[in-house]
Amino acid sequence: MPRAKSRPAKGKAAKPARKAKAPFPLPAGWRLDRGGKSISLRLETKDFLEAVALINRLAGIAEELEHHPDVHLERWNQLRITTYSHDAGKLTDRDERLAQGITELLLKQGHELSA
Repeated sequence: MPRAKSRPAKGKAAKPARKAKAPFPLPAGWRLDRGGKSISLRLETKDFLEAVALINRLAGIAEELEHHPDVHLERWNQLRITTYSHDAGKLTDRDERLAQGITELLLKQGHELSA
């Protein structure tokens, strides 16, 4: 049986949905996901080998910071990088540092990231 949609009582306006907000400024290209509990970046590389090499360079940053993102190779040249602090169940300063480190690496390598 389909669930009935809830409606505000007559004469009362519905409350606008709150838009999730990151606890820190997001670096270029990063987007807020999962109701504000994670951030992700999607990018395209020139080919499969560049994508795999980039994953290995990201691993170095993650190891240095002791904070590891979820990295997905989608198709043959597209990456999706997602981070959140699993132990806290939310975004923390570790995610901010990781996103900044990844962004710096990508910019140094000439990747264009949307604002």
